[in-house]
Amino acid sequence: MPVSLDKTPGPRPEDMDRAPAYRPQLSKLTALFLVIADDQGQWASDNTTPRTREVLAVERAATNDVERAMRKADITEECQASGLTLVEVYADSAAQAAVLACRAHADALVIEAVENAVLGQLDA
Repeated sequence: MPVSLDKTPGPRPEDMDRAPAYRPQLSKLTALFLVIADDQGQWASDNTTPRTREVLAVERAATNDVERAMRKADITEECQASGLTLVEVYADSAAQAAVLACRAHADALVIEAVENAVLGQLDA
């Protein structure tokens, strides 16, 4: 009669509805993304809309605090040297991070225009 060398017991019926720990988590989790953007239009293909934000790159920030800080410092130096903008966005995906960075810039432009209009009316 053959002897089984596997000594692990079979799963209990109450554990059958739980996923094992080794299964990947397929849901998207909110994470910090670093968005490199051009606000001055130096990378724009056409100059018809100079006040829009062109997203050049999106990178998910590391979960390790030290690695994230080092990478952020490197990107900040590169952005300052080339005149680009680094934006930190919490999002579910890189595409959502790019859209949120563009939306934040557009919102800031609207607020600036409203403030200028209100101050112009007060000065008159």
